[in-house]
Amino acid sequence: MAKRAAAIGLSCLALASSAAAHPGHGRGGGDFSAMHYLGEPMHLQFAVPVLVLVALFGAHAVRMLRSRRRDRA
Repeated sequence: MAKRAAAIGLSCLALASSAAAHPGHGRGGGDFSAMHYLGEPMHLQFAVPVLVLVALFGAHAVRMLRSRRRDRA
């Protein structure tokens, strides 16, 4: 599980560098609104894996809490 999480994390980092490199970034100015980040495909390819990771870790945390509650009862 730890190897899979590390691989997913490294993939997210690799995607982040390509998202930061699209035209309009790094030159000052530009549109930095939430709609820009949600509507630009280069940002979405980073946001989707992050959201998936958050969901996976959240589900894992819920399972761990339920398991601990069952063990205490």
